[in-house]
Amino acid sequence: YEDVSRKDAIEMIHVFNSRGGEVKIVTGDDARTCAAACDRLKFDYGVEGIKTPSDVPYVPLRNSVLSPSQCNALDRVRACAGMLSDDKRALVSALRARGDVVGFVSDSASDAAAIGLAHVGVATQSSTDAAKGASDIVLAVPSLAVLAHAVLAARVMFARVRDYVIFRATCTAHVLGFFVIGAIFVSPKPTSSRN
Repeated sequence: YEDVSRKDAIEMIHVFNSRGGEVKIVTGDDARTCAAACDRLKFDYGVEGIKTPSDVPYVPLRNSVLSPSQCNALDRVRACAGMLSDDKRALVSALRARGDVVGFVSDSASDAAAIGLAHVGVATQSSTDAAKGASDIVLAVPSLAVLAHAVLAARVMFARVRDYVIFRATCTAHVLGFFVIGAIFVSPKPTSSRN
């Protein structure tokens, strides 16, 4: 399990969780492998434990794509194992439909549909060409910690742009207010015309 050997993955998870984000581990591997990865990452997968699509109630056939109600049941779970590519895409779609902002990080060609469907699809440096092509961001360094720093920088930039727009709108309202007051209360002097 290559991803868990990255020490910066622990930092990334901690930063996202501390900033109000919610990190989920969604993997095609079996539950035992997922549990080992979570343990190495010190990732708390909660009281629900690690679930697979077949653990979710009302799944008629394992080969079927998850329905929105099944995706909502999986939403309460922080770690999902045994997820097929279509299951991942359906989960991203359900989270988006609910109004969540979804980021998806993967290096697999089979996850290209989920990467492309997420609001922000991220491919790692070692990703396949299909994953890189479907992503919005391709990491140029092998570190995952840059994601946390990028989100923080984007939030700072957004706050600055928002503050600037509010400032400009206030200045424009101020100038327009003086113009309206001047137009209402100050009558222009007639100009004299020469014959």
